[in-house]
Amino acid sequence: MPTIRVNEHALREALEIETSKELDSLLFMYGLELEEDEDPALIKVDIPANRPDLLSIEGLIIYLRRYMGTGPAPRMKPVDIGESMLKMTVKSEEVDQIRPFVVCAVLRGVTFTEAAYNSFIDLQDKLHHNLCRRRRLVAIGTHDLSTIKAPFRYHALPPKDISFIPLNCTEEMDGDDLMKHYEHSHLSDFLTIIRDSPVYPVIYDSDDVVLSLPPIINGDHSKISLHTKDVFIEATATDHTKAMMAVNSLTTLFSMHSSTPFQVEQVEVIYEKADGSKVSEITPSLKEVSLSVGMDLIKSYSGVDLSREEACECANKMGLVCSPSPKCDKEIDCIVPVARGDIMHACDIVEDVIIGYGLDKIPQHLPEAVGSFLPLNRFTDLLRMELAMAGYTETLNFSMCSADDYFYGRGFPLQQHPNPHVCDGKGGAVWLSNPKTESFHIMRPSVFPGLMKALGRSKILARPVKLFETADITVSDEKTDTGARNERHIGVVYSAAEDGFEHIHGICDFIVQKIVTEAKWEKGMSLKLIEEEHCEFLSGRGVKVMYEGKEIGKFGVKIVTEAKWEKGMSLKLIEEEHCEFLSGRGVKVMYEGKEIGKFGVVHPRLIKYFDIGFPCSYLELNLNKLL
Repeated sequence: MPTIRVNEHALREALEIETSKELDSLLFMYGLELEEDEDPALIKVDIPANRPDLLSIEGLIIYLRRYMGTGPAPRMKPVDIGESMLKMTVKSEEVDQIRPFVVCAVLRGVTFTEAAYNSFIDLQDKLHHNLCRRRRLVAIGTHDLSTIKAPFRYHALPPKDISFIPLNCTEEMDGDDLMKHYEHSHLSDFLTIIRDSPVYPVIYDSDDVVLSLPPIINGDHSKISLHTKDVFIEATATDHTKAMMAVNSLTTLFSMHSSTPFQVEQVEVIYEKADGSKVSEITPSLKEVSLSVGMDLIKSYSGVDLSREEACECANKMGLVCSPSPKCDKEIDCIVPVARGDIMHACDIVEDVIIGYGLDKIPQHLPEAVGSFLPLNRFTDLLRMELAMAGYTETLNFSMCSADDYFYGRGFPLQQHPNPHVCDGKGGAVWLSNPKTESFHIMRPSVFPGLMKALGRSKILARPVKLFETADITVSDEKTDTGARNERHIGVVYSAAEDGFEHIHGICDFIVQKIVTEAKWEKGMSLKLIEEEHCEFLSGRGVKVMYEGKEIGKFGVKIVTEAKWEKGMSLKLIEEEHCEFLSGRGVKVMYEGKEIGKFGVVHPRLIKYFDIGFPCSYLELNLNKLL
């Protein structure tokens, strides 16, 4: 959020407000936040990022006067100059390589005081840093019109062919010299925008005087001063819409210092194409947007039942021009001044209506719809709690990992993993196109690498070490719009003097047991599990299921490693070879006929690679498949 510093006394005087408390209240009601400045004569005002028309004291004065009912709506009108309109010719074949658009305007009869001049320069700087994205989208140049001669020309030429005296310099420089001169100055951040281009954009007048080399600097010949009366504005851009917004904001705010407030002289921009054709555009465009807003929409968003006249009055206080629609008795028609580029939809007008009505007047009430957890998140939280109570410590690892950490576990030699540009779209790894560090090559397709690293850093802890993580992993999927999808996995690792295979086996049963006893039952049902010996189950691993005082079933671990529940729910453990596990000590986990995960004893080569130092067993389950 940009912040501007303004003179408090000047602002209060312009608004005819006597005390600082009244000003603070007014800014708050308009939706702006006020802060104290180190200089007691100044105040800081936080401006919403979508309101470039408020980035100077002139903007605050215009819109706050309108809000108070003491000023007009800032509707810009063109100055009638007949056929004497200034012209800017654009060599499209040249400039299309670097900054293809230009928007121009003229403010006549401007009276600059020292405060107004400083505000004018500061506004350009604020626009450059915010709306113009540090000059990468738009670069604004302002010139004393009396020192230059129309028509103007916009070219893109090799650096050696451009020669002029930059602003506040005394020596003439070409494009290459200029880059060296400003390499360590406050302009250094902008040099990279065009430095590597074979051509630089440049604007000339009819006498071949250089006005500016955007987006770097203006020429010294046409610089404005306190004595400037007519200001020529040019904005070169890669984004035509942003350029128009920047020029409209600048001309609207500083037209209040001109001889004709809220009027601007337009300039004809002629684009000369490579095929010899010409396209003409009158800039800045002063075409105002018209929108209709339903009263039902205003009521649903604000909770206030306003009449059409009241809604119009609230919107008008914010600088809009609204009236009851003659075509529909449930709508209002709104005209949006060109400086209000933030108004793009009916909901934006509703926001202004609400601010104009008064945020403190909006009635408070609880919403009718109350949000709740997503089932997967609720399920994950339940499992996290259960594992924590079972003595396991939760870890939080990065969502990215190195290719070696993942693919070495999959059986690939170090530095010999699959080609990142060949993706099968069927569950493979998702590679980063421009990784910044060796530690992050891919989005993790498993929580295994992160847990193994965490275990390797836990060698100093007393054994056993029991860790788990529930997190999203990412796999490639050609069926999705992005070519990838997320899955929620849970990983559990047990490390001690022995491999702990039976512990991980027990955790697998424990997790699935919790799914049956918690995730599959409605709230309020009375479910009770009682340990009981059953001849078909391992000793101590049988459970009788009681529901509302009645025995409804049983489950447990069979000798054939199959556990069964009522209503067809079943867990099967099938021995299967996995690269991560010792041969003969890996298991595939099947639940209701679907493969949901695996567990086993981690292979010694991975114990060594992750520097764990103790044997360990690992379990990973896909929670999406359990719901």
